[in-house]
Amino acid sequence: MKTKKPQQRLRIWFYFALLAVQLSFAVSLRAEDAAPLVEIAFNIRAADFRTNLTDTNRTDIESKVMEQLATLCSQYFGFLKWIPKNHVEDSSKPAAHLKVTLVGQRVGFASRISLKYSKVVNGQDMDLQLKEDWLLLYRAWDDQPTHNRGQLKSDIFNKLVRQFANDDFRDKLHEQFLSTISLTRDVNVITPDKRLIIPISATALRMRDGTILLVKFISNIPQSGGPKDGIIRVEKDGMSYVDPYRGYVRAVILLFNYPPVRVEGWHDRVPIVLQHKVADTLKVFMEKYSPDPNPGTRGSLVTSPE
Repeated sequence: MKTKKPQQRLRIWFYFALLAVQLSFAVSLRAEDAAPLVEIAFNIRAADFRTNLTDTNRTDIESKVMEQLATLCSQYFGFLKWIPKNHVEDSSKPAAHLKVTLVGQRVGFASRISLKYSKVVNGQDMDLQLKEDWLLLYRAWDDQPTHNRGQLKSDIFNKLVRQFANDDFRDKLHEQFLSTISLTRDVNVITPDKRLIIPISATALRMRDGTILLVKFISNIPQSGGPKDGIIRVEKDGMSYVDPYRGYVRAVILLFNYPPVRVEGWHDRVPIVLQHKVADTLKVFMEKYSPDPNPGTRGSLVTSPE
Protein backbone atom coordinates (compact mmCIF):
# COMPACT_ATOMS: atom_id res chain seq x y z
CA MET A 1 0.00 0.00 0.00
CA LYS A 2 1.40 3.34 -1.05
CA THR A 3 1.72 6.11 1.51
CA LYS A 4 0.91 9.71 0.66
CA LYS A 5 3.80 12.04 0.14
CA PRO A 6 4.21 14.95 2.60
CA GLN A 7 3.17 17.42 -0.11
CA GLN A 8 -0.03 15.45 -0.74
CA ARG A 9 -0.82 15.28 2.96
CA LEU A 10 -0.23 19.02 3.26
CA ARG A 11 -2.55 19.73 0.33
CA ILE A 12 -5.25 17.51 1.84
CA TRP A 13 -4.87 19.16 5.24
CA PHE A 14 -5.06 22.61 3.65
CA TYR A 15 -8.20 21.65 1.70
CA PHE A 16 -10.06 20.45 4.79
CA ALA A 17 -8.87 23.43 6.83
CA LEU A 18 -10.17 25.79 4.15
CA LEU A 19 -13.46 23.89 4.01
CA ALA A 20 -13.83 24.18 7.78
CA VAL A 21 -13.30 27.94 7.64
CA GLN A 22 -15.87 28.27 4.88
CA LEU A 23 -18.40 26.20 6.81
CA SER A 24 -17.88 28.14 10.03
CA PHE A 25 -18.22 31.40 8.09
CA ALA A 26 -21.48 30.21 6.55
CA VAL A 27 -22.80 29.13 9.96
CA SER A 28 -21.93 32.52 11.47
CA LEU A 29 -23.73 34.27 8.64
CA ARG A 30 -26.84 32.14 9.10
CA ALA A 31 -26.88 32.44 12.90
CA GLU A 32 -29.40 35.29 12.86
CA ASP A 33 -31.70 34.16 10.06
CA ALA A 34 -34.68 34.10 12.38
CA ALA A 35 -36.40 37.25 13.59
CA PRO A 36 -35.64 38.11 17.24
CA LEU A 37 -37.94 36.47 19.77
CA VAL A 38 -40.18 38.60 22.00
CA GLU A 39 -41.91 36.98 24.95
CA ILE A 40 -45.43 38.20 25.75
CA ALA A 41 -47.00 37.90 29.19
CA PHE A 42 -50.48 38.77 30.44
CA ASN A 43 -51.54 38.78 34.07
CA ILE A 44 -54.70 39.66 35.95
CA ARG A 45 -53.75 41.82 38.96
CA ALA A 46 -56.95 43.83 39.55
CA ALA A 47 -58.03 42.77 43.04
CA ASP A 48 -61.76 42.17 42.42
CA PHE A 49 -61.06 39.99 39.40
CA ARG A 50 -58.33 37.96 41.13
CA THR A 51 -60.64 37.38 44.09
CA ASN A 52 -63.81 36.46 42.20
CA LEU A 53 -62.42 34.42 39.30
CA THR A 54 -61.44 30.83 39.99
CA ASP A 55 -57.79 29.92 39.42
CA THR A 56 -58.83 27.80 36.42
CA ASN A 57 -60.80 30.64 34.82
CA ARG A 58 -58.06 33.18 35.47
CA THR A 59 -55.41 30.90 33.96
CA ASP A 60 -57.61 30.28 30.92
CA ILE A 61 -58.14 34.01 30.34
CA GLU A 62 -54.43 34.79 30.74
CA SER A 63 -53.46 32.05 28.29
CA LYS A 64 -56.01 33.06 25.63
CA VAL A 65 -55.13 36.77 25.92
CA MET A 66 -51.42 36.02 25.50
CA GLU A 67 -52.20 34.11 22.32
CA GLN A 68 -54.33 36.99 21.01
CA LEU A 69 -51.59 39.50 21.82
CA ALA A 70 -49.01 37.39 19.99
CA THR A 71 -51.26 37.21 16.93
CA LEU A 72 -51.92 40.96 16.90
CA CYS A 73 -48.26 41.83 17.38
CA SER A 74 -47.26 39.42 14.63
CA GLN A 75 -49.83 40.96 12.30
CA TYR A 76 -48.72 44.56 12.85
CA PHE A 77 -45.04 44.09 13.77
CA GLY A 78 -43.97 41.11 11.72
CA PHE A 79 -40.24 41.84 11.93
CA LEU A 80 -40.23 40.17 15.34
CA LYS A 81 -41.31 36.70 16.43
CA TRP A 82 -43.93 36.98 19.15
CA ILE A 83 -44.41 34.06 21.55
CA PRO A 84 -46.75 33.78 24.57
CA LYS A 85 -44.83 33.24 27.78
CA ASN A 86 -46.39 29.82 28.35
CA HIS A 87 -45.19 28.70 24.87
CA VAL A 88 -41.54 29.77 25.23
CA GLU A 89 -39.18 26.81 25.40
CA ASP A 90 -36.69 26.70 28.27
CA SER A 91 -33.79 26.78 25.79
CA SER A 92 -35.04 29.95 24.10
CA LYS A 93 -33.53 33.31 24.95
CA PRO A 94 -36.02 36.09 24.17
CA ALA A 95 -34.50 39.34 22.96
CA ALA A 96 -37.18 41.32 24.81
CA HIS A 97 -40.22 40.96 27.05
CA LEU A 98 -43.58 42.72 26.75
CA LYS A 99 -46.00 42.55 29.66
CA VAL A 100 -49.68 43.51 29.66
CA THR A 101 -51.43 43.58 33.02
CA LEU A 102 -55.06 44.00 34.01
CA VAL A 103 -54.83 46.54 36.84
CA GLY A 104 -57.30 48.40 39.02
CA GLN A 105 -57.20 51.91 40.46
CA ARG A 106 -59.52 52.64 43.37
CA VAL A 107 -62.07 55.41 42.80
CA GLY A 108 -64.17 55.68 45.96
CA PHE A 109 -65.75 52.28 46.56
CA ALA A 110 -65.07 50.98 43.05
CA SER A 111 -62.11 50.61 40.71
CA ARG A 112 -61.18 51.84 37.26
CA ILE A 113 -59.81 48.87 35.28
CA SER A 114 -57.10 49.29 32.64
CA LEU A 115 -54.61 47.33 30.56
CA LYS A 116 -51.11 48.42 31.53
CA TYR A 117 -48.20 47.85 29.10
CA SER A 118 -44.63 47.50 30.33
CA LYS A 119 -41.25 46.30 29.09
CA VAL A 120 -38.53 44.56 31.08
CA VAL A 121 -35.27 46.50 31.43
CA ASN A 122 -32.44 44.96 33.46
CA GLY A 123 -34.92 42.66 35.15
CA GLN A 124 -37.26 45.49 36.15
CA ASP A 125 -40.67 46.33 34.71
CA MET A 126 -40.81 49.77 33.07
CA ASP A 127 -44.27 51.10 32.24
CA LEU A 128 -44.87 52.42 28.74
CA GLN A 129 -46.35 55.92 28.63
CA LEU A 130 -49.58 55.43 26.71
CA LYS A 131 -52.79 57.48 26.75
CA GLU A 132 -55.25 56.47 29.45
CA ASP A 133 -58.19 56.26 27.06
CA TRP A 134 -56.23 53.73 24.97
CA LEU A 135 -55.82 51.55 28.07
CA LEU A 136 -59.12 51.97 29.93
CA LEU A 137 -61.25 48.82 29.92
CA TYR A 138 -63.92 49.63 32.55
CA ARG A 139 -64.83 52.89 34.25
CA ALA A 140 -65.44 52.78 37.99
CA TRP A 141 -69.22 52.97 37.56
CA ASP A 142 -69.39 50.32 34.80
CA ASP A 143 -70.91 46.93 35.42
CA GLN A 144 -67.71 44.90 35.64
CA PRO A 145 -67.78 41.13 34.94
CA THR A 146 -65.65 40.13 37.92
CA HIS A 147 -67.25 36.65 37.97
CA ASN A 148 -67.86 36.20 34.24
CA ARG A 149 -64.92 34.55 32.47
CA GLY A 150 -66.47 34.69 29.00
CA GLN A 151 -67.51 38.34 29.16
CA LEU A 152 -64.17 39.51 30.55
CA LYS A 153 -62.26 37.62 27.88
CA SER A 154 -64.50 39.03 25.14
CA ASP A 155 -64.09 42.60 26.43
CA ILE A 156 -60.30 42.29 26.60
CA PHE A 157 -60.13 40.80 23.09
CA ASN A 158 -62.21 43.63 21.64
CA LYS A 159 -60.12 46.24 23.45
CA LEU A 160 -56.87 44.77 22.11
CA VAL A 161 -58.21 44.75 18.55
CA ARG A 162 -59.16 48.43 18.85
CA GLN A 163 -55.78 49.31 20.37
CA PHE A 164 -53.73 47.74 17.60
CA ALA A 165 -55.96 49.19 14.89
CA ASN A 166 -55.04 52.65 16.21
CA ASP A 167 -52.07 54.13 14.29
CA ASP A 168 -51.09 56.42 17.17
CA PHE A 169 -51.11 53.55 19.65
CA ARG A 170 -48.86 51.45 17.41
CA ASP A 171 -46.51 54.39 16.82
CA LYS A 172 -46.05 54.88 20.57
CA LEU A 173 -45.58 51.17 21.16
CA HIS A 174 -42.90 51.11 18.44
CA GLU A 175 -41.20 54.27 19.72
CA GLN A 176 -41.03 53.21 23.38
CA PHE A 177 -40.46 49.48 22.99
CA LEU A 178 -39.92 47.97 19.55
CA SER A 179 -37.30 50.48 18.42
CA THR A 180 -35.14 49.48 21.41
CA ILE A 181 -34.85 45.81 20.38
CA SER A 182 -31.63 44.88 18.62
CA LEU A 183 -32.27 42.88 15.44
CA THR A 184 -28.65 41.85 14.86
CA ARG A 185 -25.17 42.76 16.07
CA ASP A 186 -23.35 42.84 12.75
CA VAL A 187 -23.38 44.37 9.27
CA ASN A 188 -21.36 43.73 6.13
CA VAL A 189 -20.11 46.46 3.79
CA ILE A 190 -20.34 46.03 0.02
CA THR A 191 -18.02 48.86 -0.99
CA PRO A 192 -18.40 48.65 -4.81
CA ASP A 193 -22.19 48.93 -4.51
CA LYS A 194 -22.05 51.43 -1.62
CA ARG A 195 -24.47 49.23 0.30
CA LEU A 196 -24.71 47.54 3.66
CA ILE A 197 -25.83 43.96 4.15
CA ILE A 198 -27.85 43.37 7.32
CA PRO A 199 -27.14 39.69 8.10
CA ILE A 200 -30.67 38.61 8.84
CA SER A 201 -33.21 37.04 6.53
CA ALA A 202 -35.20 39.61 4.57
CA THR A 203 -38.07 37.12 4.55
CA ALA A 204 -37.99 36.71 8.34
CA LEU A 205 -38.21 40.48 8.87
CA ARG A 206 -41.36 40.66 6.69
CA MET A 207 -40.72 44.25 5.64
CA ARG A 208 -40.94 46.03 2.33
CA ASP A 209 -38.50 48.41 0.68
CA GLY A 210 -38.54 51.80 2.38
CA THR A 211 -38.18 50.40 5.89
CA ILE A 212 -35.66 52.45 7.91
CA LEU A 213 -33.06 50.75 10.12
CA LEU A 214 -30.58 52.39 12.48
CA VAL A 215 -27.06 51.04 13.00
CA LYS A 216 -25.45 52.19 16.26
CA PHE A 217 -21.84 51.44 17.17
CA ILE A 218 -18.61 52.61 18.78
CA SER A 219 -15.52 52.73 16.61
CA ASN A 220 -11.89 53.29 17.56
CA ILE A 221 -9.87 54.18 14.47
CA PRO A 222 -6.12 54.29 15.25
CA GLN A 223 -4.76 57.79 15.82
CA SER A 224 -8.22 59.36 15.65
CA GLY A 225 -8.56 60.53 19.25
CA GLY A 226 -10.10 57.46 20.86
CA PRO A 227 -13.45 55.66 20.65
CA LYS A 228 -16.44 57.58 19.31
CA ASP A 229 -20.15 56.83 18.98
CA GLY A 230 -21.48 56.56 15.47
CA ILE A 231 -24.76 55.93 13.68
CA ILE A 232 -25.67 54.90 10.16
CA ARG A 233 -29.29 55.27 9.06
CA VAL A 234 -30.15 52.93 6.21
CA GLU A 235 -33.15 52.10 4.05
CA LYS A 236 -33.98 48.64 2.81
CA ASP A 237 -33.80 48.52 -0.97
CA GLY A 238 -34.11 44.79 -1.56
CA MET A 239 -32.37 41.58 -0.62
CA SER A 240 -29.03 40.17 -1.67
CA TYR A 241 -28.94 37.46 -4.33
CA VAL A 242 -25.17 36.99 -4.14
CA ASP A 243 -23.47 34.40 -1.94
CA PRO A 244 -22.55 34.40 0.87
CA TYR A 245 -25.18 37.05 1.62
CA ARG A 246 -28.03 35.50 -0.35
CA GLY A 247 -31.40 36.25 1.24
CA TYR A 248 -30.11 38.94 3.59
CA VAL A 249 -31.36 42.53 3.75
CA ARG A 250 -29.60 44.93 1.39
CA ALA A 251 -29.69 48.59 2.41
CA VAL A 252 -28.69 51.97 1.03
CA ILE A 253 -27.16 54.53 3.40
CA LEU A 254 -29.28 57.61 4.14
CA LEU A 255 -27.07 59.15 6.83
CA PHE A 256 -23.52 58.52 8.04
CA ASN A 257 -22.60 60.22 11.32
CA TYR A 258 -19.20 59.55 12.84
CA PRO A 259 -17.51 62.70 14.21
CA PRO A 260 -16.36 64.87 12.66
CA VAL A 261 -18.11 63.53 9.54
CA ARG A 262 -21.87 63.87 9.16
CA VAL A 263 -23.12 63.39 5.63
CA GLU A 264 -26.25 62.19 3.88
CA GLY A 265 -25.59 59.04 1.86
CA TRP A 266 -22.41 57.04 1.37
CA HIS A 267 -18.99 58.15 2.64
CA ASP A 268 -15.60 56.54 1.99
CA ARG A 269 -14.99 56.23 5.76
CA VAL A 270 -17.90 53.81 6.19
CA PRO A 271 -15.85 50.61 5.67
CA ILE A 272 -12.94 51.96 7.76
CA VAL A 273 -15.15 52.94 10.68
CA LEU A 274 -16.96 49.59 10.70
CA GLN A 275 -13.69 47.69 10.37
CA HIS A 276 -12.51 49.28 13.63
CA LYS A 277 -15.78 48.97 15.57
CA VAL A 278 -15.36 48.12 19.23
CA ALA A 279 -16.36 44.51 19.95
CA ASP A 280 -20.00 43.95 20.93
CA THR A 281 -21.02 47.60 20.48
CA LEU A 282 -22.72 47.41 17.09
CA LYS A 283 -26.51 46.94 17.12
CA VAL A 284 -29.15 47.33 14.44
CA PHE A 285 -32.60 48.68 15.35
CA MET A 286 -35.88 49.09 13.51
CA GLU A 287 -36.52 52.83 13.27
CA LYS A 288 -39.48 52.88 10.89
CA TYR A 289 -41.27 49.70 9.89
CA SER A 290 -43.04 49.31 6.57
CA PRO A 291 -44.70 45.88 6.71
CA ASP A 292 -44.78 43.62 3.71
CA PRO A 293 -48.43 43.67 2.52
CA ASN A 294 -48.19 39.99 1.51
CA PRO A 295 -45.99 38.34 4.14
CA GLY A 296 -47.98 35.20 4.69
CA THR A 297 -49.37 34.58 8.15
CA ARG A 298 -48.17 33.35 11.52
CA GLY A 299 -51.55 32.39 12.84
CA SER A 300 -55.05 33.78 12.54
CA LEU A 301 -56.42 36.84 14.26
CA VAL A 302 -58.96 35.87 16.91
CA THR A 303 -61.91 38.24 17.15
CA SER A 304 -63.98 36.04 19.42
CA PRO A 305 -62.68 34.45 22.63
CA GLU A 306 -64.40 31.13 22.04
